[in-house]
Order: sequence, then C-alpha cells, then structure tokens
Amino acid sequence: MAYRRTGLSSQAFLRPSAHAMTRSWASNLRHDAVGGLVSSAIAIPLAIGFGMFAFVTLGDEYFAYGALAGLPIR
Repeated sequence: MAYRRTGLSSQAFLRPSAHAMTRSWASNLRHDAVGGLVSSAIAIPLAIGFGMFAFVTLGDEYFAYGALAGLPIR
C-alpha cells in the first residue's frame, strides 16, 4: 500500500494514498484465499492433535473419537 506524508506540526503521519484507497476488494481476493488455505492447513491438524490428546486419557478406544472431535464437521 502506498503511503504519503502529511505535513502536520513536527510529526509525520502516514495516510493511504488515493490510489490505494480506490483499488477494489477483488484485487486482494487471491491473497486472501491463499492466506485462508494456509491457515486452515495449519489449524485443522492442530485441532485434531488437541482432540486426540484430550481423549487419550479416557483410554485407547476413545483415541479415534478425539481425532474426530478436532474436525470441523457438524
């Protein structure tokens, strides 16, 4: 994002330029989609691991239930 300086007193404040403010939301859609996929690729296995860790204290027969508890299926 392009910024320009404004001359206010002794401090220099940064504001977005007019060009950066006129771009449409679709220009960042690809980056947003990739960011969502990367975060889900990390969060889902982590949730499965936490679910398995929580259910393993109940016994080995509940280990698979712990893996299913971490999945976002409902």
